[in-house]
Amino acid sequence: MITWMQRHKKWLVITIWISVIAFVGAGFVGWGDYDFNTDRSSSLAKVADEKVSPVEFRHRYAQIFSYYQELNNGTLTEQQAKERGLDALALQTLIDDKLLISFAKKLGIGVSDDEILRVLISDENFMDQNGLFDKNLYYSILAQNNIKTTQYEQMIADQILLKKLSVLFNVPVSNEDLEMLAANFFMQDVLSIEPIKADKLSNSAINEEELQKFWNERKNDYKTEKRYELMTYFMPLDLSNIDENSLQSFYEANKYNYKDFTGKILPLNDVKD
Repeated sequence: MITWMQRHKKWLVITIWISVIAFVGAGFVGWGDYDFNTDRSSSLAKVADEKVSPVEFRHRYAQIFSYYQELNNGTLTEQQAKERGLDALALQTLIDDKLLISFAKKLGIGVSDDEILRVLISDENFMDQNGLFDKNLYYSILAQNNIKTTQYEQMIADQILLKKLSVLFNVPVSNEDLEMLAANFFMQDVLSIEPIKADKLSNSAINEEELQKFWNERKNDYKTEKRYELMTYFMPLDLSNIDENSLQSFYEANKYNYKDFTGKILPLNDVKD
C-alpha cells in the first residue's frame, strides 16, 4: 500500500483530505502506552524521503485515542481501540502527512527556526505559573516521555509545513483560473493542409519584380553559414633565464591568484611548476 501511494503521490496529494489535528491537543498523556514495535525500529514507514518515526506514531495514536475517548465519554479501552483499528488509522494519517510534507518541500516551502520557536513558547504545557515559557519544564516533560528535543521540534516543523500547504490548497479559485487550467489541458492546434503538385509550380509564371521585392524584405534571412579559422602558434618556453629570486618576486606580486578550494593562498613550492 505504501509503495503504491509513493508511486502515485503526484495525483494523491491533490485529493488527500487535509486535516491537521491540534498538535498539543492530547497533551502528553498515554504517549508510551501503545507498543507498535516502536522500540525495535528506527522508522515505521518511509514515504518518499520522509520517515514515520515511532515517536510520531505514539503522539498521533495518543491524539486519536484521546479524541475517541472523549466521544465515548471516557469508556474506550485499549482493546476496543485496537479492534477499531486506531493504530492503523494513526499510521495512515501520518503517511498522508508525509506525502504532503514531501510535496511541500518540492514546492520550496520551508519552516524557519523562529516559526518553530513561536509555536514552542506559546505552548501552555511548557509555561510556568506566570504564563512564561519554562525551558527546564520543557526539557523535563520531554525527558519523562522519552522524546528528544530535536524530534519534538521536527514534529512542530512538520505541522507548520502542513498548515502552510493547507493555506495554499485553500486559495479560492475563480472561473478564469479554471478556464485557464482547462485551456492548458485541452489546447490543440488546427492545421489545414493542401497539397501543391509540382506540375502546377512549373507552369506558374514567376513575377520577377514581386520576387525581388520579397527578397529585399527578407534578405537578412538568406545568409551563408559563418565560418571561423583558428591559427595557433606554439612558443617554446625558455627557463634558462629564470632564477629563484625572479620566481619569488613574481609570486609575491601575484600570490593572491594561487589559492586552494577553501580560498587559502598556496605556498610557492606548491605552485612553482
